[in-house]
Amino acid sequence: MTGGVVEDNTAATGKGIYAKYTITFGGDALVESGNDVYLESGALISVQGNPSKTPVATITPSSYSDTLQVADTSEATKDAISSGKFMVTPNGAGNWKINEDTGCLEQE
Repeated sequence: MTGGVVEDNTAATGKGIYAKYTITFGGDALVESGNDVYLESGALISVQGNPSKTPVATITPSSYSDTLQVADTSEATKDAISSGKFMVTPNGAGNWKINEDTGCLEQE
């Protein structure tokens, strides 16, 4: 997804995008607040170039674990994560973020 806005969706899972495989973001792509990117087990986020929106999207993983990789480890993706381009939906255990070096979830 390199452009456009995902907004005002109402699906039960993945209100904005339901990703079964790797999804790549770049350009002026935006998944509006209130929508999310649901990542099935094994699906990753990837970044191409330097996305212009902050945040680009909030991701909701299918499960939460410090060993669950949700992002690839390319330099573009690492830069986007360290710049706050991706948020993680909190769960009952608390707030989470993406570790920019490993692409894995990390509890805050």
